[in-house]
Amino acid sequence: DGGLLDGRGFGKKSWKGFVDEDNKHLAKADALDLLDKMLRIDHNERITAKEALNHEYFQHLKKT
Repeated sequence: DGGLLDGRGFGKKSWKGFVDEDNKHLAKADALDLLDKMLRIDHNERITAKEALNHEYFQHLKKT
């Protein structure tokens, strides 16, 4: 893979770099944090489904 999967040669790009006028209403800090944790290449760093469901992003659902 030439280092693609372990990130060699590639700097980490902030999720905020993908935010534009069309999606900024969806790009809240907790949503970007959840994406970052879910989309890790290394499975040891990636959160589990249970951890994802307990993430701050979904806490408003538990309040009702």
